[in-house]
Amino acid sequence: MARHYLLRTCPPGLYLETRSGLRIHLSGDEDDVSTLLVVFGRRDYGKIPRNAICIDVGAHLGSFSLYAVSSGAAAVYSDEPDPVLYKTLLRNVEDNSLGSQFFACQAAVVGAEASTVIFYPEGNASGHVAPLPGDNRGISVKALTLTGIVEGNHLEKVDVLKLDCEGSEYDIVFGTPHEIWRRIERVRLEYHFGRADELKKHFNLLGYRLAFRTEQKGRNGQVGVLGFDRAASAIDRRSSH
Repeated sequence: MARHYLLRTCPPGLYLETRSGLRIHLSGDEDDVSTLLVVFGRRDYGKIPRNAICIDVGAHLGSFSLYAVSSGAAAVYSDEPDPVLYKTLLRNVEDNSLGSQFFACQAAVVGAEASTVIFYPEGNASGHVAPLPGDNRGISVKALTLTGIVEGNHLEKVDVLKLDCEGSEYDIVFGTPHEIWRRIERVRLEYHFGRADELKKHFNLLGYRLAFRTEQKGRNGQVGVLGFDRAASAIDRRSSH
């Protein structure tokens, strides 16, 4: 895997196998391997509690979802708008016989109610729903809100929410009501445009503490990952040791 990461290539057969035995199919994009290494190798999204209920927004080819299940998660609700990546995600679920633990949907998660949105594929991991002037490459996809995912699936508690949606994280975070956040214990969020401090302030007001922060090299703080834990959860963990 390391060789393909350095050369930005995909292996023959377009699949990789993890040490835990997962067979992960790739979409063929040069960044597929680096995405897997970020999740499985560097573990940028942190540890997943056993028997966790997870939501994966911007599921890509299923890297985080597969990582969560391999870590002992009980169920993952995965949403990915890109048709090529969604097809790859479904193949990864099927070939690893994980259908009972995955609830996948081809949809874009947004901040306000809408039946559909226009999604603009922009390379392997940069698709977005924000319209671009004069860009006619967009496709219509189903739209979901975080509220719709939580309430529609009758989730009283979400152990981990992962957000990687190329700028849409702000509409989702600021557009989701407080009562939904009260059900979510941990948030793992890729931020863009250097607005990390704005997110930290908002999550602090929602009752979370910053658990960790990483930044992408060479991006001058514009892109990175923020991990938030509910303050009560952090206290509970400390008292249990």
